[in-house]
Order: sequence, then structure tokens, then C-alpha cells
Amino acid sequence: MSSVNNVFPAAVVAGLATAEAFRRSGSVWTAVIVHVVFNLPTIPVMVAAGMD
Repeated sequence: MSSVNNVFPAAVVAGLATAEAFRRSGSVWTAVIVHVVFNLPTIPVMVAAGMD
């Protein structure tokens, strides 16, 4: 299986959360903050996994 299949469910959840944040606030910046918060944990995970 491709690694894309492993990422897809998380990407869908992140997209839905970002879209809902935009819908409720009417501001793209709220959606940007949600996106950043979703992506922040990937940095320590990649470091822990030994990826550069």
C-alpha cells in the first residue's frame, strides 16, 4: 500500500475542520490557524522517526 493511503483520512479530517472554522468565523485567518495547529505535531513526529 502507498503511504498516501495512510495520510488520506487525517487530511480529510484536517480539511473538514479547516472548512468548518472558516464557515463559522468567516475569516480565512481562523482556518489558517486551525491548519497550523493540525500540522505542528508532524514536526516532532518526523524528528522522532528519524526523517530529515
